[in-house]
Amino acid sequence: MPLINLYTTYGDYADDYCEDWAPGSYEDYADDYVAEVGMFEGGGQSFSPRRLPAYPTWIMSWDQSVQQTAGASTIACAPYVQELQLQLSWAGMAGADKAALEAFFKSSGIDGMTGQFAYTNPTAGPSLPVRFASGALDAMPEVAYGRYRVNLALRVDLNYPQMTTSGAPPAMTGNRFVIGAVAMQFPVPLRSSAGYEIVKPQTLERNTQGSPVIYNKSSLTLQKHQISLVLDFEAFIRLQAFFFSFVHGARNSFTWCDESETVRTVRLAGSRIIIKQTGYDRYTTEIDLEEEI
Repeated sequence: MPLINLYTTYGDYADDYCEDWAPGSYEDYADDYVAEVGMFEGGGQSFSPRRLPAYPTWIMSWDQSVQQTAGASTIACAPYVQELQLQLSWAGMAGADKAALEAFFKSSGIDGMTGQFAYTNPTAGPSLPVRFASGALDAMPEVAYGRYRVNLALRVDLNYPQMTTSGAPPAMTGNRFVIGAVAMQFPVPLRSSAGYEIVKPQTLERNTQGSPVIYNKSSLTLQKHQISLVLDFEAFIRLQAFFFSFVHGARNSFTWCDESETVRTVRLAGSRIIIKQTGYDRYTTEIDLEEEI
């Protein structure tokens, strides 16, 4: 990732605002130079707003069905789409930029979701090939004179290879996910595990006299964990590879070594992980895990 001067980029504004920004505005700062390219470039078109968006939110997802058997065992079907969605927001986009965005969206080179283009943001990592995630732009209400609230969803089409591994993982300490010979080390968590929930799959019914009757649906007892992580950009990319290439969403179980070095066999509780960028080279996420005990 390039080194940038955040004050030059964001100035005195809060998270939703920043200094007016134009491509190539950092030529006087050797370490902070940004190439003269638009934020959106593709199809012979360019769009570059004068204000950077707020830090984005990333959503990693597999388009898969996650179900439970009558015995409460999790079954996650193999997906057919790997998707990384990028959500951008401007609290106060200038009217001229709003009009330029609409023109870019409607242009023959982009045509809604049809055309692929490059998204470049000096605070969010390398340039990415993206498309609009929808064939419609959300309503952009005027929140102040000549300023508009804008929310965009972009889709990064991914093709991570689907991999499986075998063998013992390398000896490691600290929080990590392990599957086969692949071990992903995490930076220090934002906080320790947020506790866990114990679930015993049961239903309560009543007999004809109104007395309670408990039916066990499974011999399993589930322990649900929620962990919060702070990631740098490299760890964010490793988490993508682990999610898409090895655990395949919620399909495969893996080993989680928690903050106390307790080894647990878990799986993801769902087929999505939401990651929020909170600063330059800093990302946070909360991951829900299920453990059979």
